[in-house]
Order: sequence, then C-alpha cells, then structure tokens
Amino acid sequence: MPKAEESIATSRTKREPEARVLDSKPFKEFIERLRTNTLDCDAGGKVLRLKRFIKSNAGPRVLNAVLDALKENTKVEALYIQNFEDGFFDEQLAKLTEVLKLKRIWCLNVGENFRTTLPAWRQFARDLEDTAVSHMYASEHHFIGTDVKRRMKDVIRETRKANVIPHSLEVIMNCGNMWFNPKLPKWAQDVKGGAAAIIARQQAASADSSVCALAGAGGERAPGEDGTKPRAKKMGSVAASGIEAYLREKRSISRGHGKRVVHQTAKGAAFVSGETAKHRRTEKLRRERLARKKQEAADAATAEKNVERVKELLRQGGGAAVVGWKVRVWWPLENEWFHGTVTKFEQGGAKHLVEYEDGDTQHVLIGKLAGDTAKVGFLRAPRGQGIAAKEKASGGEKRKKPEPPPPTRKSSRAPARRAESPPPPPGGLRGSHGIRAAAQARRLQQALDSAPKRRRSSLGGK
Repeated sequence: MPKAEESIATSRTKREPEARVLDSKPFKEFIERLRTNTLDCDAGGKVLRLKRFIKSNAGPRVLNAVLDALKENTKVEALYIQNFEDGFFDEQLAKLTEVLKLKRIWCLNVGENFRTTLPAWRQFARDLEDTAVSHMYASEHHFIGTDVKRRMKDVIRETRKANVIPHSLEVIMNCGNMWFNPKLPKWAQDVKGGAAAIIARQQAASADSSVCALAGAGGERAPGEDGTKPRAKKMGSVAASGIEAYLREKRSISRGHGKRVVHQTAKGAAFVSGETAKHRRTEKLRRERLARKKQEAADAATAEKNVERVKELLRQGGGAAVVGWKVRVWWPLENEWFHGTVTKFEQGGAKHLVEYEDGDTQHVLIGKLAGDTAKVGFLRAPRGQGIAAKEKASGGEKRKKPEPPPPTRKSSRAPARRAESPPPPPGGLRGSHGIRAAAQARRLQQALDSAPKRRRSSLGGK
C-alpha cells in the first residue's frame, strides 16, 4: 500500500456503537446521580429498575459503568438488571457479584440474560453465600439438568432466615417477579391506613430515610408533640403534614389500578424523552431497511423476468435497442444497488452510458452482462415500447373474458305458472295515479254493465 493511502487508512476512526451512549449528557448525569445516592427512582431511590433509565440493547461498557457506580451507591436495596442480552456476559456477572458482596442489595432480578455461561452461574451460586441476597430470580434455561437453581434457593433461604440486613417496607411493597416475593411483616399488615400509613411510619422510623428530618430520627420525639412521653411513637401534625407534602410534591405517573407507579423528576423526564426519540429513530431506520429489502426483492423478480426479452432485443436491434431502459447496477465497493437509465450507446466501445438517479454517470458493458442479474438488472422498458403498447399498435383488442356458459342441469320440478299480469292502466299512468285511474275505469264499466238500457244515456252510454 502506498504511504499516502496508508496514512489515510490509519487516520480513520474506529466506530464504537457504545461511544454515543457513554458520552451522552443524560447518561453521565444518571451515573453521577447513581453514584451520589441522588437518583430518584422507586421507593425513594431504593428500588432500581435499569430498563427505565437505559435501553435493553445497551452494551457491556454501559453496564460496567452502571455496576461501578453501584459499588459507591449506599441506598439501592433492590436491583432489576434483567433482559440485557447485548451487554450482560460472564464479565458483568462477576462484577455484579462484587457489588452484591457489599451486602447492601437483598432483592435481585437477573433474568433473561442469555449470553452468560453455566460455569459463570456455578461460580455465582458459590459466591451467593457471601452476599445478603434473600430474594432473587434468574432465568432457568441455564440450569436445566443441573443443581444450580436448587443451590441458589437453598442459599437465599438461609439468608432469609438469618435476616442479614433489615428489609425496608417501601422496598417490600415495590418488589415482585421473584422466585419467592418478599412479604410484609404481620404488624405491618394490620396497620390502619394502608400503604400510605406504612410508608409514613417507615419514613419516620428510618434514620437514613430521605425525609427523616421531617419526622425525626429513630427514637426522637416527633415534632409537634408535647414530649411528655419519651420515645413517643405517634407522629405529630407537623411531621404528618410534611410527609404528605413530600409525597404530593413527588410527581408520579399512575399506570392504572393495581399497576406500578413511576416517580419521575424533571431530569428523569428529559432522559426518558431523549431515549424515546432515539427509539423512534431506530424504529424508523428499521422500517426503511424492511421497505428497501422488499423493494430489492421485487426488483430482482422483475429483472429475472426481463432477461430473455432483453437478450432478444440485443440480438435483433443491437445495443441501441435497450436505450431508455430503467436498470439497476450493483456496485461492489458500495455493496449496494444503484438505479438509473440507459441514455446512450457507444458503437465503437460497445458500451452503454448509464445515468443514475443521484446524477452520476457510468459506462457499462450491458451486452456482456445482460444475462447476469447479480450485476445488472433491467426493470422497465421506455414508455411506448412495452408489451401493452406493442399490442395496442398492432391493433390487437383487449382480450375479453369469456361469458359463463348457461347451466346445463335440467330440473325435474315443473315451475309454478305465474298469474297473468293485469292490463296497463289507461293513459299510461304508473304508481298510485295509475291505480286510482284503473279503479275508476273499472267502477265505471261495472256501473255501465249493471245499469238498465233506458238509463244508459244518462250514464254516458250510447
């Protein structure tokens, strides 16, 4: 390779599909908020469902950045990292194990990640004893015919009995889709007021809660109380109103009765809007690819059908006979079909000039490539030279469809004889006027027939 071409080739940048996501401002903000415990997700930032923040086709480097940020996060208790086929491999499973060994996450959903291997899951099952995971789910297609699933269930069952870390009530109410879903304790099920009262009680009793300043840390007197009884458990009016304002200010989107509620902030809405726009662009490109593939299949069928006709034209009229045809030419360097029109035939070089739709021109040896549909395809003859035009010029009439023959089967049943139709009314009247005129004429005739002869003159008879 010459030095000039070599320098040009080495200066080309390598395309990295994940670079756009890693360098995007919304993703950097998401990682920063996840690292600093300021990410606003379910249960006050304690339940992280990754598919709400990054797309399911995220690559390994994107998931590595998320898992590295989770090592610094001290707030997330439940992690949903399922259905990341393009980015979750054995390396990511090992990084996830390192995060779980910090014993902050006790609820895990890691299903539908089909790029992992059975040896990696065996190692994960062995390391599960050193974590605080007590509720989890993993896809079972890896574990068919093995004891990996049973070993995992035994480990998380023992962790559940040991109660390694206390389970937050907010997290319990927002967790599901596990082998064994977490349940509220008996005392929490009997609390009056439902889930709102439980959340308020949990917020008031949890020292690391995001609203602990409103209700006071665990063991302090609640604001608004007289403080006569030490360690009062009842919340004061100030604390209750503060919690109600906190829950009301968190903008939520309800997804129907019994469905989950997504707490959304302005930054989260902006990130979701950007991801939605990317998804729409991806879907548009996918539809365009499908339409292009369908059009190429139709063009290939048309070119195959016109092979014999083009050969006959070249044999009878030479190269000038195909001037004006719409063609498509395969460009190997571009790996794509280009459409154009044969505009000129050069007798000396036996070449045809093809003018493409994008304005470019090229000389093509169509005479030699007429039968090779993989390189040149003839799509449409010039106007006035098609088969239909030739039939019209030759005086050929359009072929009519043959009339259906009359039925040949004879019925043995004799048809009923129809009654004779009444005579038309006088004056050629139709409708109600004709009926009345016919009735009047009939009554007059009956009167004439029944009247005596001496009175006929008075009735108008002769």
